[in-house]
Amino acid sequence: MVRCNRLAGRLAAAAMGAALAVAALSPAPAGAQLPVADVAYSADSIVRVGTMEIPARVYHDAGRERRDMTIQGMEQTIILRPDLDTVYVVMPMMNMGFEVSLDSMPIPRAEDMMDTGDLEEVGRETMAGLDTTKYRIARSSEDGMAEGFVWISDENIPVRVEGVAQSGGQREDFVMYLENIEIGPQDPALFERPEGVTFMPIDPAMMGPMMNPGSMPSMPGMPSIPGLPGSQ
Repeated sequence: MVRCNRLAGRLAAAAMGAALAVAALSPAPAGAQLPVADVAYSADSIVRVGTMEIPARVYHDAGRERRDMTIQGMEQTIILRPDLDTVYVVMPMMNMGFEVSLDSMPIPRAEDMMDTGDLEEVGRETMAGLDTTKYRIARSSEDGMAEGFVWISDENIPVRVEGVAQSGGQREDFVMYLENIEIGPQDPALFERPEGVTFMPIDPAMMGPMMNPGSMPSMPGMPSIPGLPGSQ
């Protein structure tokens, strides 16, 4: 039983690391890289990093966001609650999850990008049926660089982000886009901590290594993202 529990813990940690890496790459769930959407909505999302592609169903309302996805055959749910400074990572198949402080997730803020001139308006385009403004984005650190474009709708919905990240001699393309966007009220229960799930504590010091995709050999195609603790 102890051996099974340890295996479950390792699987859960790897799954959480992958899920949070996806959250870091995608501007929508963070609610911190881009302005908060002015409307509630749901949509289908695709996150593609290197050779890995992760589809998800996204629900968003006033900065709160939920992403239901499957990573390596394991169902994952990420619930971001900026109002509570909390992220819930739930693995329904294991009936367990983690509760993490949003501040412990090394995700850059929109005001940081704008203050340093990293966000540059390019023009107007229609994406997924919505009118959007296209911006050029760029971030760099001693660990590497990431640059690309982001399309933000007039309702402040991040419809698409794409670019390239380079770190430690590794270069990978990444893209996130929304489709089948439906603007309208969302069930408040979607953003609450699920009942009946066993939540395990996690040391904030582990967040750096877990956010570094390079530390998860079972996740090929995931690049190290410059600026994240533990990136190589």
